[in-house]
Amino acid sequence: MVLGKRGYETVQLVDAQDKVGGHLNWVAKLPGFGTWQRVVDWRKGQIERHTKVGIELNTRLTYDDILNYGASHVIFATGSRWDITGMSAPTHDFIIGADASHPHVVTPDQYCVEGKKVGHRVVVIDCDAYYMGSAMAIQLAERGHQVTYVTYNESVGPYLRYTLEEQRTHEKLVNLGVEMHGQKLPMSVENGVAVFVDKWSGRPLELTYDSIMLVTHRTSDCALYDRLQANPEAMEEAGIKSIHLIGDAHTPGMIAQSTFSGARLAREFDSPDPDQHQPFIRERRLIGSTEADYRVDSEAMSTALNF
Repeated sequence: MVLGKRGYETVQLVDAQDKVGGHLNWVAKLPGFGTWQRVVDWRKGQIERHTKVGIELNTRLTYDDILNYGASHVIFATGSRWDITGMSAPTHDFIIGADASHPHVVTPDQYCVEGKKVGHRVVVIDCDAYYMGSAMAIQLAERGHQVTYVTYNESVGPYLRYTLEEQRTHEKLVNLGVEMHGQKLPMSVENGVAVFVDKWSGRPLELTYDSIMLVTHRTSDCALYDRLQANPEAMEEAGIKSIHLIGDAHTPGMIAQSTFSGARLAREFDSPDPDQHQPFIRERRLIGSTEADYRVDSEAMSTALNF
């Protein structure tokens, strides 16, 4: 959108899915998240009405496709996926047995996008500290599953308190009958028993389950970018002058961070090094002030230092 509004001659958005928007297309379908679709809809409308950006859907580019595409610059916004290996964000170690390649362990992507089935009793392991763990617990409970929600945090998604959603989310979980355990570190999920330890006392907590919902951390999908970056000769031969990595493909984070990442790169795309963001410029650093208020002459500075 920003590149198009800036008037770049040819900007092409190539998306592997049948519509633009990435993971927001399924996140916005979670209970209570319908309004989040505006993040996609507004930008899509701006592109259609105010730019000449071309959009290619249902097109997944390979390494060779990119080399032969004819683009001078390539920006990768390939996103991230919820980790399937059982790596736990708070412990920086694997949860024993938590491998989502097994039928009894599932990630949000697998459940919501791929349609992987879960059993009746589901333990949600939330290491995210934002909305996904509680959203999974709510959706599962609304669909009739017996849900137990466990987090290493002191409450349900601590960041939700900054978005004024924490109280409503906790209330929703209570009303749905979700059993909740806070400040518990996940250790293992084996033979139908999930083992946690209290992060202060070390006392164990054992929960039986049919399925485990693994909301631990996300892994960037940047393999294609890495392969191109490792082959500068191939890029030069293909006429590719630069490649860039943005959003969750660079660092998994909040939606606001991803959208800012793309907009910032586009705003500074003609700078000497677009990947290195420029300092923020504030028009007024203090209400009612002017630039003269921030000018310090050498004599005044010398006096201040001597004092």
